Amino acid sequence: MIENQRKLYSIEQKISETQKELDIAQKRYDSRKSLYKERIRAIYMSGDAGYIEVLLGSKNFIDFISRLDNIKKLMAFDIRFLNEMKNTKNLIAKKEEVLKEEKNNLQYVTAQVEERKKRIQVAMVSRSGVLRNLERQQKNMRKILKI
Repeated sequence: MIENQRKLYSIEQKISETQKELDIAQKRYDSRKSLYKERIRAIYMSGDAGYIEVLLGSKNFIDFISRLDNIKKLMAFDIRFLNEMKNTKNLIAKKEEVLKEEKNNLQYVTAQVEERKKRIQVAMVSRSGVLRNLERQQKNMRKILKI
């Protein structure tokens, strides 16, 4: 019985920890998604010509190279940002799956504990019946021996 209680406690702890990790990952994803939406909106507002206009607005060749380098850095940042969002989304999916498995495991162990409790109760009732029967037999034997 104590072993099952330890098992239940352990599973509940794992569920709690996984839920915290999932909440943190979800908050991170939501904040990044919000930033990404703002970034997409800014790109849309500037249009496709935005990068070209930046490059064509160069004052000289060095300025052009500098602007091109900045655009490359910005694109690399966008790619890293999207990869991080993708990884966070994958982490969320994995944590949700783990959480689901842990909850199923908790239900299974809880059902086992309940089944065991029922068997113990049935055994206790049966034992009580047997004890009452033995006590009756003992009384009968005493009566017979006294006669």
